[in-house]
Amino acid sequence: MSGAAAVSPVVAGQDQTASDAAAEESAADAPAGDAPSADEAAPPAPSQEADGASERVSEIAAAIDLLDEKRDFFKSGARAGKPKQKAIEEIVGFDINDDEIDAALALRETGI
Repeated sequence: MSGAAAVSPVVAGQDQTASDAAAEESAADAPAGDAPSADEAAPPAPSQEADGASERVSEIAAAIDLLDEKRDFFKSGARAGKPKQKAIEEIVGFDINDDEIDAALALRETGI
């Protein structure tokens, strides 16, 4: 009776190998659509991000040209002489921040 309950190491090893093989087969049989491909998982290239940022800054710089100097620019404080964020956002149609405004002003100064 005790001989029937004991499992020999060879049989246990064969069972483990069989279950490992089954796991590998089921992973290989998984539909390809479940896991992202290498193209989908890769973040955008730095040049794509830079081009997108440059386009935004260019749009902001162009919008600055359309602002009313008397009502759309700060008169005092840390941002005196710089355009107001909300006025630019109304023109470009997207949210912007002070860093983008500063970059747009720098772009305008370079004349690019």
